[in-house]
Amino acid sequence: MFAAFNGIFPAQNLKLSLTVNPMTTNVWTLPGDFSSADFAADSSLVATQNTIDIIACRFNKMLDFIFTRIPDIEIVALQIGNELDHTAQSTSSHFWANYWRFYANVATHARAIQGGLEQLNNTISDIIALTYYPMNGDFTVKDPTISSADIASLVSVYTDVSKPIHLQEVGYHTGSAYSSSSQSKQGHFIQDFFQTWDHYDTRIAFVSFLRLNDLSHSGAQILGNSYYAPGTAPPTLWNTWKLWA
Repeated sequence: MFAAFNGIFPAQNLKLSLTVNPMTTNVWTLPGDFSSADFAADSSLVATQNTIDIIACRFNKMLDFIFTRIPDIEIVALQIGNELDHTAQSTSSHFWANYWRFYANVATHARAIQGGLEQLNNTISDIIALTYYPMNGDFTVKDPTISSADIASLVSVYTDVSKPIHLQEVGYHTGSAYSSSSQSKQGHFIQDFFQTWDHYDTRIAFVSFLRLNDLSHSGAQILGNSYYAPGTAPPTLWNTWKLWA
Protein backbone atom coordinates (compact mmCIF):
# COMPACT_ATOMS: atom_id res chain seq x y z
CA MET A 1 0.00 0.00 0.00
CA PHE A 2 2.69 2.51 1.00
CA ALA A 3 4.76 1.74 -2.11
CA ALA A 4 1.73 2.41 -4.32
CA PHE A 5 1.01 5.74 -2.62
CA ASN A 6 4.66 6.74 -2.81
CA GLY A 7 4.60 6.19 -6.56
CA ILE A 8 1.18 7.62 -7.40
CA PHE A 9 1.18 10.88 -5.47
CA PRO A 10 4.40 12.40 -6.91
CA ALA A 11 3.53 11.20 -10.42
CA GLN A 12 0.19 13.03 -10.24
CA ASN A 13 1.70 16.08 -8.53
CA LEU A 14 -0.46 15.44 -5.48
CA LYS A 15 0.30 16.55 -1.94
CA LEU A 16 -0.85 14.68 1.15
CA SER A 17 -2.70 15.83 4.25
CA LEU A 18 -2.09 12.90 6.58
CA THR A 19 -4.22 11.86 9.55
CA VAL A 20 -2.86 9.32 12.04
CA ASN A 21 -5.18 8.63 14.92
CA PRO A 22 -4.74 7.38 18.45
CA MET A 23 -8.49 7.90 18.53
CA THR A 24 -11.19 8.85 16.05
CA THR A 25 -14.66 9.95 17.15
CA ASN A 26 -15.51 7.34 19.81
CA VAL A 27 -12.99 4.66 18.81
CA TRP A 28 -9.51 4.30 20.31
CA THR A 29 -6.72 2.57 18.38
CA LEU A 30 -4.17 2.09 21.15
CA PRO A 31 -1.88 -0.94 21.40
CA GLY A 32 -3.25 -3.69 23.62
CA ASP A 33 -0.96 -2.86 26.55
CA PHE A 34 -2.53 0.60 26.90
CA SER A 35 -6.09 1.72 27.55
CA SER A 36 -8.23 4.74 26.81
CA ALA A 37 -8.50 5.04 30.59
CA ASP A 38 -4.84 6.09 30.61
CA PHE A 39 -5.93 9.42 29.10
CA ALA A 40 -8.51 9.94 31.85
CA ALA A 41 -6.12 9.14 34.70
CA ASP A 42 -4.98 11.80 37.18
CA SER A 43 -2.78 14.05 35.07
CA SER A 44 -0.90 15.36 38.12
CA LEU A 45 0.55 11.94 38.93
CA VAL A 46 4.06 11.12 37.72
CA ALA A 47 2.89 7.58 36.88
CA THR A 48 0.23 8.96 34.53
CA GLN A 49 2.68 11.36 32.91
CA ASN A 50 5.15 8.52 32.36
CA THR A 51 2.44 6.38 30.76
CA ILE A 52 1.41 9.20 28.40
CA ASP A 53 5.07 9.76 27.47
CA ILE A 54 5.50 6.06 26.67
CA ILE A 55 2.37 6.11 24.48
CA ALA A 56 3.77 9.15 22.68
CA CYS A 57 7.12 7.39 22.19
CA ARG A 58 5.38 4.40 20.63
CA PHE A 59 3.33 6.69 18.42
CA ASN A 60 6.49 8.49 17.30
CA LYS A 61 8.04 5.19 16.27
CA MET A 62 4.97 4.48 14.17
CA LEU A 63 5.29 7.89 12.50
CA ASP A 64 8.95 7.11 11.77
CA PHE A 65 7.84 3.91 10.07
CA ILE A 66 5.17 5.66 8.00
CA PHE A 67 7.48 8.44 6.84
CA THR A 68 10.18 5.99 5.76
CA ARG A 69 7.60 4.27 3.51
CA ILE A 70 6.48 7.44 1.71
CA PRO A 71 9.72 9.42 1.31
CA ASP A 72 8.78 10.96 -2.06
CA ILE A 73 5.37 12.34 -1.04
CA GLU A 74 5.11 15.98 -0.02
CA ILE A 75 3.18 15.97 3.26
CA VAL A 76 1.70 19.40 3.90
CA ALA A 77 -0.14 18.70 7.16
CA LEU A 78 -0.43 16.08 9.86
CA GLN A 79 -3.52 15.64 12.00
CA ILE A 80 -3.18 13.64 15.21
CA GLY A 81 -6.53 12.41 16.46
CA ASN A 82 -9.97 13.08 14.99
CA GLU A 83 -13.16 14.42 16.58
CA LEU A 84 -11.67 14.09 20.07
CA ASP A 85 -14.63 15.72 21.76
CA HIS A 86 -16.74 12.65 20.93
CA THR A 87 -14.65 10.28 23.05
CA ALA A 88 -16.18 9.30 26.38
CA GLN A 89 -12.91 10.20 28.09
CA SER A 90 -13.07 13.82 26.89
CA THR A 91 -15.50 14.59 29.73
CA SER A 92 -12.83 13.71 32.29
CA SER A 93 -11.19 16.67 34.02
CA HIS A 94 -7.79 15.11 33.25
CA PHE A 95 -8.30 14.13 29.61
CA TRP A 96 -7.21 17.34 27.94
CA ALA A 97 -4.09 17.75 30.06
CA ASN A 98 -3.06 14.19 29.22
CA TYR A 99 -3.95 14.51 25.56
CA TRP A 100 -2.06 17.79 25.11
CA ARG A 101 0.97 16.26 26.83
CA PHE A 102 0.83 13.42 24.31
CA TYR A 103 0.14 15.78 21.43
CA ALA A 104 2.96 18.22 22.24
CA ASN A 105 5.43 15.33 22.38
CA VAL A 106 4.31 13.95 19.02
CA ALA A 107 4.10 17.40 17.40
CA THR A 108 7.70 18.19 18.36
CA HIS A 109 8.90 14.84 17.00
CA ALA A 110 6.91 15.16 13.75
CA ARG A 111 8.25 18.62 13.03
CA ALA A 112 11.80 17.42 13.66
CA ILE A 113 11.65 14.48 11.25
CA GLN A 114 9.41 15.94 8.54
CA GLY A 115 10.47 19.34 7.25
CA GLY A 116 7.78 21.77 6.16
CA LEU A 117 5.09 19.96 8.11
CA GLU A 118 2.15 21.88 9.47
CA GLN A 119 0.74 20.55 12.70
CA LEU A 120 -2.99 20.71 13.28
CA ASN A 121 -5.24 21.85 16.10
CA ASN A 122 -5.44 25.08 18.03
CA THR A 123 -3.06 26.59 20.59
CA ILE A 124 0.07 24.47 20.11
CA SER A 125 -0.69 23.91 16.43
CA ASP A 126 -0.30 25.77 13.18
CA ILE A 127 -3.73 25.04 11.71
CA ILE A 128 -7.33 24.67 12.91
CA ALA A 129 -8.69 21.28 11.79
CA LEU A 130 -12.34 20.27 11.95
CA THR A 131 -14.91 17.99 10.37
CA TYR A 132 -18.28 19.20 9.08
CA TYR A 133 -21.46 17.17 8.56
CA PRO A 134 -24.67 19.25 8.79
CA MET A 135 -26.96 16.80 10.53
CA ASN A 136 -29.13 16.59 13.60
CA GLY A 137 -28.56 14.42 16.64
CA ASP A 138 -30.74 11.68 15.16
CA PHE A 139 -28.58 11.60 11.97
CA THR A 140 -31.22 13.28 9.81
CA VAL A 141 -29.71 15.95 7.56
CA LYS A 142 -30.15 19.68 8.03
CA ASP A 143 -31.30 21.96 5.24
CA PRO A 144 -28.70 21.87 2.44
CA THR A 145 -28.37 25.68 2.53
CA ILE A 146 -27.18 25.64 6.15
CA SER A 147 -23.47 25.77 5.27
CA SER A 148 -23.37 29.55 4.82
CA ALA A 149 -24.59 30.13 8.38
CA ASP A 150 -22.49 27.29 9.82
CA ILE A 151 -19.23 28.39 8.18
CA ALA A 152 -19.85 32.02 9.14
CA SER A 153 -20.24 30.88 12.74
CA LEU A 154 -17.10 28.76 12.48
CA VAL A 155 -14.97 31.60 11.15
CA SER A 156 -16.29 33.92 13.85
CA VAL A 157 -15.11 31.49 16.54
CA TYR A 158 -11.58 31.03 15.17
CA THR A 159 -10.46 34.62 14.84
CA ASP A 160 -6.69 34.01 14.63
CA VAL A 161 -6.15 34.67 10.94
CA SER A 162 -2.55 33.41 11.18
CA LYS A 163 -3.94 29.88 11.46
CA PRO A 164 -5.79 28.72 8.33
CA ILE A 165 -8.77 26.42 8.73
CA HIS A 166 -8.66 22.88 7.35
CA LEU A 167 -11.95 21.02 6.97
CA GLN A 168 -10.60 17.48 7.07
CA GLU A 169 -14.00 15.95 6.35
CA VAL A 170 -17.05 17.51 4.71
CA GLY A 171 -20.04 15.36 3.85
CA TYR A 172 -23.81 15.20 3.34
CA HIS A 173 -25.26 11.69 3.19
CA THR A 174 -28.13 10.79 0.87
CA GLY A 175 -30.03 8.02 2.66
CA SER A 176 -33.79 8.58 2.70
CA ALA A 177 -35.04 5.87 5.06
CA TYR A 178 -33.26 7.08 8.20
CA SER A 179 -31.71 10.42 7.25
CA SER A 180 -34.54 12.20 5.39
CA SER A 181 -32.03 13.02 2.65
CA SER A 182 -31.62 12.52 -1.10
CA GLN A 183 -29.11 12.90 -3.90
CA SER A 184 -30.83 16.15 -4.85
CA LYS A 185 -30.30 17.54 -1.35
CA GLN A 186 -26.69 16.43 -1.42
CA GLY A 187 -26.11 18.19 -4.74
CA HIS A 188 -27.72 21.35 -3.39
CA PHE A 189 -25.49 21.22 -0.32
CA ILE A 190 -22.30 20.80 -2.37
CA GLN A 191 -23.23 23.74 -4.59
CA ASP A 192 -24.05 25.90 -1.58
CA PHE A 193 -20.87 24.87 0.19
CA PHE A 194 -18.62 25.85 -2.74
CA GLN A 195 -20.28 29.26 -2.84
CA THR A 196 -19.68 29.62 0.89
CA TRP A 197 -16.07 28.51 0.54
CA ASP A 198 -15.52 31.13 -2.18
CA HIS A 199 -16.61 33.74 0.34
CA TYR A 200 -14.17 32.51 3.00
CA ASP A 201 -11.34 31.32 0.75
CA THR A 202 -8.76 33.42 2.61
CA ARG A 203 -9.58 31.60 5.89
CA ILE A 204 -10.36 28.07 4.70
CA ALA A 205 -7.24 26.72 3.02
CA PHE A 206 -8.19 23.05 2.65
CA VAL A 207 -11.37 20.99 2.23
CA SER A 208 -11.65 17.21 1.88
CA PHE A 209 -15.05 15.83 0.80
CA LEU A 210 -15.93 12.46 2.31
CA ARG A 211 -17.00 10.49 0.31
CA LEU A 212 -17.43 10.62 -3.45
CA ASN A 213 -19.86 7.69 -3.34
CA ASP A 214 -22.47 6.20 -1.03
CA LEU A 215 -21.64 3.05 0.89
CA SER A 216 -23.39 -0.19 0.13
CA HIS A 217 -25.68 -1.58 2.81
CA SER A 218 -23.01 -4.06 3.91
CA GLY A 219 -20.36 -1.34 3.83
CA ALA A 220 -22.49 0.89 6.03
CA GLN A 221 -22.92 -1.94 8.51
CA ILE A 222 -19.15 -2.40 8.67
CA LEU A 223 -18.62 1.32 9.24
CA GLY A 224 -21.33 1.30 11.88
CA ASN A 225 -19.26 -1.22 13.78
CA SER A 226 -16.91 1.62 14.70
CA TYR A 227 -19.76 3.13 16.75
CA TYR A 228 -20.16 -0.01 18.79
CA ALA A 229 -22.05 -0.04 22.06
CA PRO A 230 -20.16 -0.55 25.34
CA GLY A 231 -19.90 -4.21 26.25
CA THR A 232 -19.86 -5.42 22.65
CA ALA A 233 -16.84 -6.65 20.71
CA PRO A 234 -14.59 -3.75 19.61
CA PRO A 235 -14.06 -3.14 15.89
CA THR A 236 -11.03 -4.31 13.95
CA LEU A 237 -9.64 -0.77 13.92
CA TRP A 238 -9.00 -1.12 17.64
CA ASN A 239 -6.12 -3.49 16.90
CA THR A 240 -4.40 -1.37 14.25
CA TRP A 241 -1.62 -0.11 16.46
CA LYS A 242 -0.69 -3.63 17.51
CA LEU A 243 0.62 -4.21 14.00
CA TRP A 244 2.89 -1.17 13.98
CA ALA A 245 3.94 -0.24 17.50
